[in-house]
Amino acid sequence: LSSNSFDIVICSRVLQHVENWQIALAEQCRVLKPGGTLLLLLYNRFSVYGFKKLYEHLFIDPLKGNFRNPINIRRELTKNGLIIEYYAGALMAQPELFPNNLSIREERFIRWLEKFGKVAPFKYFGGRQVILAKKSNM
Repeated sequence: LSSNSFDIVICSRVLQHVENWQIALAEQCRVLKPGGTLLLLLYNRFSVYGFKKLYEHLFIDPLKGNFRNPINIRRELTKNGLIIEYYAGALMAQPELFPNNLSIREERFIRWLEKFGKVAPFKYFGGRQVILAKKSNM
């Protein structure tokens, strides 16, 4: 693919399955046009779920996924000329992903809890991360 050819690149829960994630991320940045948007949805190594999957990856099955460290993700995005505009961690999950039989109280609690996913330090410990970054115009 040509450099600077896409307005938006979406990468949803893929980086944990890529052997060399730095190269994959650099490639996504390369194909973005200046001012283009990169949307990353990924699992967080620092979450309880991430530690479980890291254990499985290291000791049981290397195909289970090698979850990424949010600090290294941020560093690589900056190194590749992207500016992070939005960063949030989902602590549990979006209520839309839960069964339809949630009570109103349960759904309100989940929505309330998810608000912490946008606040440091909680956003760095959520099971999932959502990162929106823009490629510099320079």
